[in-house]
Amino acid sequence: MIVVDHALDLGGYLDTELESPTVTVSDDMITRFVALSGDRQWIHTAAADARIVPGNLLISLIPQLMQGTFDVSGMQRALTVKYDAVRFLSPLHVGAGVRARITVTDVRRRDGGTFVRVSVVLIDAADQREILRCQVVDKYED
Repeated sequence: MIVVDHALDLGGYLDTELESPTVTVSDDMITRFVALSGDRQWIHTAAADARIVPGNLLISLIPQLMQGTFDVSGMQRALTVKYDAVRFLSPLHVGAGVRARITVTDVRRRDGGTFVRVSVVLIDAADQREILRCQVVDKYED
């Protein structure tokens, strides 16, 4: 875990790959997410033989996984600005652990804040398969 005072300090970690702690996606998490989202895909239901984690649930875990890799202690607030180039690569089944490989790819100051772009790769903790790839941009305000 990297801890910095200001988001600009993350510029010192460009291209450094960070790995988050593992989050296990439980049956209950999927059931609650499906109820909240209204997702009716049969592969996400409890009746599915090999219940698959919804892609939008995986996306919703990204902030938690990112916070397990770095912390900007001196910020007033952080805002997610953009998710970009989201690619689902492989299914993840219920009960699996997922972890993120986070790489800071750009840090710049503009419009009253510091914008941090990271590359995110979600991986199956058991076999290291890539599950999802995307880019995330957050704005940090001091």
